[in-house]
This record gives sequence, structure tokens and C-alpha cells, in this order.
Amino acid sequence: YMDVHMPYVPPNRFLEELSLKKYSHIKKIWMGKKIDDVEMREKIKDEEMSDYINLYDGCIRYTDWVLNGLIKRVEKSYLDTLFVITADHGEEFREHGGLSHLEKLYDELLHVPLIFYGKDVESSRVEKPISLLSLVPTIFHFLGLQENEWLQGKNVFEAEKFVISEAWKDERITAYRDNEWKFIFSDGKKEFYNLKDDAMEQKNLYGKREYKEKYGEFEKIINNHIKMLEEERRKRKTWLQKEKIKKAMKKIRA
Repeated sequence: YMDVHMPYVPPNRFLEELSLKKYSHIKKIWMGKKIDDVEMREKIKDEEMSDYINLYDGCIRYTDWVLNGLIKRVEKSYLDTLFVITADHGEEFREHGGLSHLEKLYDELLHVPLIFYGKDVESSRVEKPISLLSLVPTIFHFLGLQENEWLQGKNVFEAEKFVISEAWKDERITAYRDNEWKFIFSDGKKEFYNLKDDAMEQKNLYGKREYKEKYGEFEKIINNHIKMLEEERRKRKTWLQKEKIKKAMKKIRA
């Protein structure tokens, strides 16, 4: 479903807290002209941000309503179905200066729903951070299938209590987190947050003496992870070069 995505244009009846007058103003910005995302971000004023978020919330309510109808219809057909509800990213509303979903690793973009629903799924909540790498292994788990060794992640019940996240802008952006702490390495900048005290990630603790041991531990993990990826890329590049040489030799012999 692309409804919880720019542009945020939900049906009017799902706009519980937004007057149609305000909605019409923002809708004109979205739909009135063919403007790119950068220009759009400049046109939305800071004082309009709460209305803008209400549009987004309206899209969420609408999508919930549509999903509810889908699930009920499938259940009425008596199909034995496992429902999985998730997303590829969240949205940012200038929590860290941007709108939409730019290349960042803050929780407004990383924290997405992951819901499994079906007759054999017991009601429970997993409190540890979960990677979407756990998606397929968890589907295998609920369907009673053996998890193949080629799967990168583990099901949500067996997954580690930490998550590594990555993105790519001009260079690699990497984050490592557990339930309490989070380290981000982006464009040479290092950030460290206490998520229990600072859920919005506004107070960068990197460089503060009292947290040196803790962020040093996280920084070492990220550095080792990046080294591992670079080594794997080097090995793959060498393998591809060898394969290219083999193909060239076959052509010469032919």
C-alpha cells in the first residue's frame, strides 16, 4: 500500500484533527503544481508541520481501515492464512531537519511495524529491537518450515538483542543499536544516543567522557562490521575478475 507515502492525501473522513481549510492549503502545495521533493520541502512551513503530520496520520488510519477489510474478507473465505504487516521505512518530519525519507538512520525512519497475525500465532510482543532480516525466518517459523542456512537473519524469537542498520548516501551510513543505546556513523560524523532517556535522538553523547567506554564498545563493533563487508566485497571483486578471465580464455581457445 502506497497510501502512507508522499503525497499524503487521505479520504476526508479520516482527517479527524485537521480542518478541510488547512488540508486544502497543503493539498495545493502537493497537487497544484508539478514540483520536486526538494521544492516541496521548502514550501512546507514549520508552523504547518502539525497539520502535515495529521495528513500522514490520516493516511495511517485509512490504511488500517483497508487492511481490516482485507483481513476480514480473507478470513470469511476460510483460508488458512498468515498475515504479515510491515514497511520498508518510516517518515521524517524535520526531527533531524528533513522531510519524507532521506538517507538517515534515525528511528523515525527505521522504526516500522512488524506484525504477524494468524490462527496459530499467539498474542505476544517482542521487546528487543528486530531487523527486517528476521522477516523471512519468522514466516518459516510460523509455517513450520526449516530455516535454510542461506537466510541471513533469525526468527524474532531467536534473534540477537541488537540490530545493525545500513544506508548509502555519498558513502556508507551504519548504525548499531540495542534496546538502550545507539551508535551512528555517517559521513565521518559519529553519534551516540541513550534511547531510554532521549528517544528522539537529540542529544549526541559521543565525545563525552562519562560515556567513552560505552560508545567505544559500539564503535568497535561498527568498525569490525565495516571491515568485514569490505573484505567480502574485495573477495567478490576478485572472484568476478577471475570469472571474467575464464570467459575471455574460453573465447580465445574457441
